[in-house]
Amino acid sequence: MIPLPDLGETPFLAAIGPRDRSWSRVAAMVSGGLALSFIFGLIATFVVMEGLLKVGIDLNSQSTSFHEPTLIRAALYVLELSLALAAAALGALVAARWIFARPIRSWITAAARFRWLQLAQGFGLAFVGVALVSQAVGVFKGGSLVDGAPIFESAEPILRRLVYVLANAAGFLLAAWAEEAVFRGYVLQQAAALTRRPYAALWISGVLFALIHLEFSPWALAARTIIGAAFAWTALRLGGLEFAIGAHLANNLMIALFGAPMLPGASADPGDALGVATETLMAVYLAVCAELIRRRAARRALAATA
Repeated sequence: MIPLPDLGETPFLAAIGPRDRSWSRVAAMVSGGLALSFIFGLIATFVVMEGLLKVGIDLNSQSTSFHEPTLIRAALYVLELSLALAAAALGALVAARWIFARPIRSWITAAARFRWLQLAQGFGLAFVGVALVSQAVGVFKGGSLVDGAPIFESAEPILRRLVYVLANAAGFLLAAWAEEAVFRGYVLQQAAALTRRPYAALWISGVLFALIHLEFSPWALAARTIIGAAFAWTALRLGGLEFAIGAHLANNLMIALFGAPMLPGASADPGDALGVATETLMAVYLAVCAELIRRRAARRALAATA
C-alpha cells in the first residue's frame, strides 16, 4: 500500500502561527470577516448594476421582452457576479490581514511571487482533462461535446461569440481567484490551524465550498466537495493556489463554452451519479498532475544545487 504524503510539511501552511489558533481571533473573523466581505460584495454589485441600468440593461429582469442577446446577457451576468465575488473575497482577506496580522499573500502562495506559469499549467491541463471527460460522457449519453455548445451556435454572429468567450474568461478568472482565495486559502489554512490535521482541513474546505453554492442535492454536494478537496490537495502539494486557480477557471469556462450560458434565475442542476463519477475522475487527474509538477520542480531544484 502506497503511504499518503505528510501534508503538514507543505510550505503553504508554514505561515500558520499562534494567532491562527486563537479562538477570539477566529470569532472576530467569523463576524468581522463576513461583515466586511458582505459590504465589499454589496458595493461591487451595486456599482455594476447601477452602471448597467444607466445604459438600459437590467440583468435581474425576468421579462420576456428583454432585448439583449442571450450570449451578451450571460456575459454581462458573469462579469457582474465575478466582480461581486472578487470584491467579497478581497473583503474577507482584508479582514484576515487585520485580525491575524499576516500579509494577504500568505493565503495565496508560499512562493516569493505569484506563479503565473503554474496557473497556466493548471488551466491547460484541466481544460484538456475536462474536455476529454466531457466528450466521454457525451458519447456515453449518445451525443458529443460540441452538441449545443454556445460558441458553435451558428445563429450567433462570430463577434458576439468572441465577446462571450472573452467576458467569460475574464469573469471566471476573477471568480476562480475569489473562491480559491477564500476556500483553499483562508478556510483551508484556518481549518488546518485549528484541527492540526491537514487531511481533515482538506475535506472541511471541500464541504464548505460545496455548501456555499446553495445547491443541496446530495449529488451536487458530493461532486463539489470532491473537486473542492482536489483543489485543496493541489494547493497543499504545490505550496500555493496558482494551479488550483487555473484548473478552476478551466472547469468553469468549459461549462460556459460547451454547456449552457450562465443566466440569472436559471434552475440549478441537481446532478447525478455520473456527475459525481466524472468529478472523482477529474480530482484524481488533477492530483496526479500536481504531483508530476511538484516532482519536476524538485528535480530542477536539485539540479540547480548540484
